[in-house]
Amino acid sequence: MRHEEVLLRSPFSRIEAIHWDRTDGLTVDEVVGLQLSFSFTSPAALGSDKMLRDLEPARTDERQYALGRTADRARTRGKEVRNGRTGQHGMLMG
Repeated sequence: MRHEEVLLRSPFSRIEAIHWDRTDGLTVDEVVGLQLSFSFTSPAALGSDKMLRDLEPARTDERQYALGRTADRARTRGKEVRNGRTGQHGMLMG
């Protein structure tokens, strides 16, 4: 049984699809840090710190020349569920 089917039978039967857009600006150092935080691109997973060495010229250029930030647009989707009687609400992501 899907989550929505369970919710439709519960007091939280008011379900509304929602989304919001955001634009994140990341520096090269922030992108590198983000990638290193993922298990599949961590130094342990990659087997060395070769990625850091390979990216050092870009990181140095950014610091030296103030190259700025990337513009990464993302859309997050979810569903808001609401209890029709009490007004309590929550979010389902995905």
